[in-house]
Amino acid sequence: MHSGKTSEQEFGERVNGHYRDILGLLESIFVQGREAGFFRPNLDAPSAATTLLALIEGHIYLTILEDRMPLERLLLPILAAVKASWAADEEAEEP
Repeated sequence: MHSGKTSEQEFGERVNGHYRDILGLLESIFVQGREAGFFRPNLDAPSAATTLLALIEGHIYLTILEDRMPLERLLLPILAAVKASWAADEEAEEP
């Protein structure tokens, strides 16, 4: 039976399903990290998951256009800056 959808619509739905799955996995990782004390208690897991996926996807698309630095080289300084920011915030909160 014909679904009435074009192959482009079906492809879009499949790709979107893939992204939903990835976002769910990333969100789960952030929630588990928050519960284990690796992340702050107020971490917005859905927002963090979306931000990380957008960063990775953006890097992939830019890399398609020309050679770019490896993803780890991009992510490690960002993670180090976030960690340093959290440490500074914690020191400022201490009496």
